[in-house]
Amino acid sequence: MAENPRFFRLWQAAAIVFFICFLVMTGLFIWATEDRRDEIANCKPSVKSDKEETKLKDIVCPRQPPLLDLPDPLPNDVVQALEKLDSHLKSLVNPTSQTPAISANVFYKGKVMWSEQYGSKQAQKSDTPDNDTIYRIGSVTKIFPVLLLFKLFEQGVISSVDDPLNKYVPDFSIKNPFSKDNITLRQLANQLSGLPREPPCKIMCAGTNTSEQLALLQDKTLVVEPGTYPSYSNLAYILLGRLLTERLLNTTFETWTTENILQPLGMLNTGFGTPNSSNMAPVPMFPMDLGWFVPAGDMYSTVADLTKLGYMFAQPGKQNIFKEQTIRQILQPDYITRGGDYLWGAPWEMRFMDGFLIAGKAGGNTAFTSMVPALELGMNILMSVSPGTSFLPAVDAAYLAYSVLLPTLNKTLFALQAKVKSFPIDPTPFLGKFQGTSLDPTKGVTHSLTYTITVDKGYLLAIDPAKPDQDLTLSYIGEPLILRSRPAFQEGSCLIEHIGLEYGVYFSPPDSDGLSQGFTSTWMTFVRVEDS
Repeated sequence: MAENPRFFRLWQAAAIVFFICFLVMTGLFIWATEDRRDEIANCKPSVKSDKEETKLKDIVCPRQPPLLDLPDPLPNDVVQALEKLDSHLKSLVNPTSQTPAISANVFYKGKVMWSEQYGSKQAQKSDTPDNDTIYRIGSVTKIFPVLLLFKLFEQGVISSVDDPLNKYVPDFSIKNPFSKDNITLRQLANQLSGLPREPPCKIMCAGTNTSEQLALLQDKTLVVEPGTYPSYSNLAYILLGRLLTERLLNTTFETWTTENILQPLGMLNTGFGTPNSSNMAPVPMFPMDLGWFVPAGDMYSTVADLTKLGYMFAQPGKQNIFKEQTIRQILQPDYITRGGDYLWGAPWEMRFMDGFLIAGKAGGNTAFTSMVPALELGMNILMSVSPGTSFLPAVDAAYLAYSVLLPTLNKTLFALQAKVKSFPIDPTPFLGKFQGTSLDPTKGVTHSLTYTITVDKGYLLAIDPAKPDQDLTLSYIGEPLILRSRPAFQEGSCLIEHIGLEYGVYFSPPDSDGLSQGFTSTWMTFVRVEDS
């Protein structure tokens, strides 16, 4: 068929129009996205306005307050914060039915700073609980299988908490549809095992044993891929508690916990099952014999006993049951939720609040024990609560208290620091005027400085009035002639805070006048000079 000239001209015209439209649209697109080139080229958001710029900046990293003793009586701001907790707990008490009794306390630096009791141990009677009144603590029990795990690691019974469980218990087996990886001991402790929530025997596990339950597990399946995200599992802690004691120690979980934790800490009103005691809060549920299930949640305790346990976590350097670093490792979070505020540990449900990490363990809707290790602070709330009245009233009450107590205590401690006039050791060798140089390694610039060192708010402050950006704070770290320095006025994000701003400062031994004649550090060399 012969070509149609008219058709060809129409096609050519349409192609030209399309090409022109393409050029125009491309130009408009480039114009519209011009101000995003910096974002694309530099991998950072371009700044649209002052308001948007403010949102993009890192906030200044919260400062760590000094852990000073609180005065007696407590400062008014702290008292008012505690009164809010007191008022809230009073509002929860219903002596005749749902919540007949509550016991609570707050401790700081190894001392109880506040303690209150509410309601009655007997319905319609004035029989107020006390610090030794016994409550069911439910899943707070899970702390003890974790302590078992890490104690066996300390003792060399297990070589690593990251070993697979079946290294020590070869007959443990469960179907893993996600991968060929085996569940590790740490994953059992921090809720990252992917195991089903309950064992084959559910919760009422009297009349069964480990061999029977392991045989039944072989036909069960993981519900979450191990190590990906937390999925709460009572079974995980039962396996830790039962398998490690029975297979590796030839004892029971109950016996090991009593002999290795409860008795050494003096937790004499803490135990398993139903206590033989008249000083017990009402238990608004039918009695249950949990049997094999015990390591996941069958203990009872008191606020006084849980405080002794809390001291061990809040002051790891002042206890002698574990190595200090073992306790610090147990308190480390293992998973951060997508929202960023909540974290998971072994066995903690953790939360960031006002710059502090709260490590807590809830026991159903009846118990919550928690601590803020950075502040050596902790709180215990025990309740006698009817099932179904509220999901986690003890947890809610504690977080309400922390929301007002943490910023208040933080502010109070800094205010107390402003009044400190002394240094932890005799500061005489370090005081006076020193002259020397300091190298800025990032710029290759050497600064000539004349520091005057004085005592300031419990620290030593090294000041050169001509170069305030070079001023230093010097703190005592336990060695008589070695101090730690950091920039006095350094402020920045939490990234900047932890990239090595601290340096060791080494002073020469005092002379016959009791004065050090100089000091050195990685980038500094200074000698004492006479005051003019």
